[in-house]
Amino acid sequence: MNPVRFRWGLLLIIAGILIILHNADRLYWDFWWDLVQWWPVLLIAIGLEKLFIGLRLKALAFVPPVLLAAGIVYLAVADNNYRTERWSYASSGWEEKFDPEIEELDVYIDHGRNDLKVKRTSKYLAKADFDRYIRKPKIDFKREGNTARLTVDSELRSGGRFINIRNYGDRDWDFMFSETVPLKLECVGDEANLRLDLSGIILKELTVENDDGLIDVTIGDRVSDVRLSIAGENSRLYLGVPATAGLEIGGGDYSGYFGALGLRRLDDKFISEGFDTAATKIYIDIGAGLKHLSIQQK
Repeated sequence: MNPVRFRWGLLLIIAGILIILHNADRLYWDFWWDLVQWWPVLLIAIGLEKLFIGLRLKALAFVPPVLLAAGIVYLAVADNNYRTERWSYASSGWEEKFDPEIEELDVYIDHGRNDLKVKRTSKYLAKADFDRYIRKPKIDFKREGNTARLTVDSELRSGGRFINIRNYGDRDWDFMFSETVPLKLECVGDEANLRLDLSGIILKELTVENDDGLIDVTIGDRVSDVRLSIAGENSRLYLGVPATAGLEIGGGDYSGYFGALGLRRLDDKFISEGFDTAATKIYIDIGAGLKHLSIQQK
């Protein structure tokens, strides 16, 4: 038998089986993203096959296709087991019920290039919904005393990739956080659209890093001190703050714009009128290199 025909015949059989399993909802969409990322292994298998044929080791030329097929099957089984343990259904939601004993929620979200939307919820401690056709993140939730820690990892930021999959859409990742539990939130990614409506959330700290994207943040006045650190080289930043809040802004080189807002300079910071007596004080550090900056007092 010709090793080339054997290889393609075996791969076609495996592909047919995988499609049948997918149509029967036995494989998640995430498996196909994983498979695409490992496509260079096919080149290695073909190269070994050609090498063995050239060396007149025809019997060994059948080994790479078999190993390749075995790897695909293993990836399908491993991915399915991983998702079955972490997700109750493939269409992709995650939630944590409200716990009155939790006094603070610390959240770290590595959203990669996925667009991110955040708003409040009155029913859950935290809840997430993901587009069915995007790769789902790894979610780790744990309690440490009265503090809950949530880590969300896109799993796409480590190592190089031969193909860069970009999911376009307005709401790739949707998160909701409790409106009654103080929140510390950190969002890290790039080339993404971030729309963070935190006006109804008890926000204590917010850190955002998102280059070459959109950062749209609205802050409320539910706590006396709020600290923001926002960076995004070549990004557009739209920041909405309460009209009654006191502002202290530093970082970047936006002195002309801060002056136009009516803020007065104090050392290396700019502060709003009545800052010292404001019921809510917002401390803002803005990174350099923004394409556009807009701060609105609502």
